[in-house]
Amino acid sequence: MQLLEFFKQPHVADFEMASALASNRAEFKAVRSAKKAHQANDTHRSEWFLHYLQLNDLAEASELAVTPLEHAKLARLQATRGGLCRCFGSSAERGAAEAEAHRRQLISDAIRTCSWDVANALVVTDSELQEVDLSKMRVEMRSYHKMQGNYERALALSTTDEERQDVSDYREEVESSLKNLTPEAEQAIAKLQARLRGRGVRAANKERKLEGAAVSVQKIYRGYSHRLVEEERRRLALLGESVDAGDYDDAIELAMSKEERDTVLSVKAAREQAQLRASFFSCMSCTKCIKAIQKETS
Repeated sequence: MQLLEFFKQPHVADFEMASALASNRAEFKAVRSAKKAHQANDTHRSEWFLHYLQLNDLAEASELAVTPLEHAKLARLQATRGGLCRCFGSSAERGAAEAEAHRRQLISDAIRTCSWDVANALVVTDSELQEVDLSKMRVEMRSYHKMQGNYERALALSTTDEERQDVSDYREEVESSLKNLTPEAEQAIAKLQARLRGRGVRAANKERKLEGAAVSVQKIYRGYSHRLVEEERRRLALLGESVDAGDYDDAIELAMSKEERDTVLSVKAAREQAQLRASFFSCMSCTKCIKAIQKETS
């Protein structure tokens, strides 16, 4: 009973294990109720996490982050926000560098564990996005060749000792099972191999087509990325020109982030204040105004 209650706790939330431990209908219903309550609370927590993330309130968001994907979104925002300002000297520099190093480490960990949604949530640059896409393609090709018995190709596509060991272990397991085959099983395998050879040729042709398509997609993506970079440069140039010309409405429309909008509004407020100050001092130097003031005070 104590173990069942342990798995029902919010910080454990292993309801599958709790259900397996339930010994009667009442306990099973209690587990189901606890699961529903947990899911409702988790939905509420997730909504507040996204809310604080949109407000750039990283302290509150970090308190609510639970899943690897949420931690990835938080790490990305910490790294990118840390790179915007260096007003606080060397400590800010160190903090930004640490946040960026942490983000890069999380990308490497996500690629190593094939957590592609986490990796994509962490990327900032086009080169990082391409790195994740190529890593995913490599892992899929490696798995395909391993299952097809192309062990040398699978080993060539392996990048870590763990992956190479996985291929070797799988190969040993397959070869060990083949040693104990009966003559009838060998004949059946020979017939099956004859059938599969034609499929193998078709699969190889399909693989070559997929690789060619992947190269074409990458070329298209690089061109698209280049266009995005150029469009961003033009947008920033237009934003700067609009601010310089005093067209603040156009500048606000061109702004893409809260920081950019705040900058435009700050420049607008500073210029309006400067104009008011200039008109005030101009008025004070006017002879007519001086005489009017003297008349009022006399």
